[in-house]
Amino acid sequence: LGKEKEEQERLEAAMNKQSTSCSHDHKDEREIFEMAMPEKIERMDAFHDRGNKLFEEGQYARASEQYKFAMVYYEYSFPEDEETWARIDKIRLTCNLNSAACNIKVEAWDEAKNNCYQVLQLEPDNVKALYRRSQVHRHQHRFDEARADIKAALTRMPHDFQLREEFVLLKQQVAAYKLKTKEVAQRMLPFGSTSTSTSASKGKGKGKASTKAKDGVNLDRCGNCGAEGAPHAC
Repeated sequence: LGKEKEEQERLEAAMNKQSTSCSHDHKDEREIFEMAMPEKIERMDAFHDRGNKLFEEGQYARASEQYKFAMVYYEYSFPEDEETWARIDKIRLTCNLNSAACNIKVEAWDEAKNNCYQVLQLEPDNVKALYRRSQVHRHQHRFDEARADIKAALTRMPHDFQLREEFVLLKQQVAAYKLKTKEVAQRMLPFGSTSTSTSASKGKGKGKASTKAKDGVNLDRCGNCGAEGAPHAC
């Protein structure tokens, strides 16, 4: 366990140096870079398997971390033959797909989308990557992008249950979103604007009805006795 923890700390340090400014201390990267290729592949497979085990246990954040560790070895690998390249490309692709699934579970949408992007760069027609990116777009209310991805996936696997289910979920969410948007827009209208304008219109009509023209002169009607003429005591 101590050796495993030490290795993970070295990988974390290497990842941090990849994402930050250059450091003069390249010890961690050098150790990974100088490993023999078979050993790197063995480590990739080991972290991939640990990630799968944690995923099955529902520990999605920890599983994603293991897949990231596997991909660190990929970044420092430069095989000399096509067969080895193909093998480590497949490990990287699988780790990205699995990591996307983990990140969707924990609602880390941007990370999940990046995982899918990494896969689609290598395989533009990868159905799992299209499916998972569609899920991300749907949750982010990017409905046009979600529709494009799920349709592309269905074109390649039209009878797949998960894909068809995602397409139905997308349609339902779009309909619900439109309805909610309409309700919010209605609530934003000035309160009572319709009834006020109607009342004003009615009041205006009453004003006209209560006034009569006599010999070209408008006379008021007494509110008490109903008699027409100037104000008087009644």
